[in-house]
Amino acid sequence: MQKSPSKIRRIIQEAAANTTGEVLPRGDTRYQPERIRSQTERATANGVSIRTQAKLDYLAGHAPELLEKVKCGQVSVDRAYKQARGIRRKLTPLERVQRLWAKASPEERLTIARWVFEAHHQEFRKGGQ
Repeated sequence: MQKSPSKIRRIIQEAAANTTGEVLPRGDTRYQPERIRSQTERATANGVSIRTQAKLDYLAGHAPELLEKVKCGQVSVDRAYKQARGIRRKLTPLERVQRLWAKASPEERLTIARWVFEAHHQEFRKGGQ
């Protein structure tokens, strides 16, 4: 049975609340009762994937202010993690044009509009859509 998006968000918020940032050093598998549990153990206890727990641990150690936003449900774990790591997705051509349009002067916008109109008109005459 698949969990609803709201239930998943609630589970992740609880996992974020349970994340302290204390992690075992990489490769350290020593038993440490009631001190620091492994990432896998914490992920299982929190009901999230190991990858999600790893992102929460990263946020706890490197961007606690973003972890707080995850706890409150203001931002997703993935978005907060990408923001903390400085990862940006590649813009689509339309998004690039929209950003440039917003920066263009009124004269530049008029020139662009004429260019688009003429290009579309020429294509239409050739039998295009």
